[in-house]
Amino acid sequence: KDTLPRRRQRIALLVGNAAYPGQRLANPVNDVRLIERTMRLLDFDVEVVIDATKAQFETAIVRFGERIEQAELLEASFFYYAGHGVQYQGDNFLLPIDAEIQATRYLKSGAVKADAVVEQLALNSAADHIVVFDACRNNPIPEAYNSTRDVTQGLADIRNTPSGTLITFSTGAGKVALDGDDGPNSPYAAALAHKLALPGRRILEIFGEVNGEVGRRTNGRQVPAMFLSGALPM
Repeated sequence: KDTLPRRRQRIALLVGNAAYPGQRLANPVNDVRLIERTMRLLDFDVEVVIDATKAQFETAIVRFGERIEQAELLEASFFYYAGHGVQYQGDNFLLPIDAEIQATRYLKSGAVKADAVVEQLALNSAADHIVVFDACRNNPIPEAYNSTRDVTQGLADIRNTPSGTLITFSTGAGKVALDGDDGPNSPYAAALAHKLALPGRRILEIFGEVNGEVGRRTNGRQVPAMFLSGALPM
């Protein structure tokens, strides 16, 4: 008896952190919900985490890795983060809403390293992986960040990415992205959702068009960056 071929899987983890003490960000939750709707239209199995504490954030990343590893016919994984992010001595840190970091020495214990996400992708080398950090917004908290020259707004280049992985920043490395002043979404999330929904596009074409649209929308104040390891056949 003939059997139908099994459908290849697409999985996504979307994290939006906005409810930082004393400084709520305007758009990350709206951005995640916009990207969620788009990814579901593209047949992704989506997990959404809103206003994650450090424990919740790290658990979601581990769960994402489990889904990547256990998928028998994984076609693609997609990770999107909207919220605060900083770099310190070349390492990128994503800030949970309960981060209490009085000095840089507390970053490793109080924040989530972006590398923790990238490491999960190596669990399935047969799939395409896309990682989006919309995480370079201005004025990262707490105020202690402003007291040291070693903490830099924006994110640093990602090193040692698994093959078949595209990592994108909503703005260039070391630069600051915009949270969105004239609408419910950040310029990057709005452009990304728009371009992903268009039919007949390949991944690199999509993100190239996103970069151009964000630059135009912000009059050149924000120019996204992307880093590719290996080839993406999608």
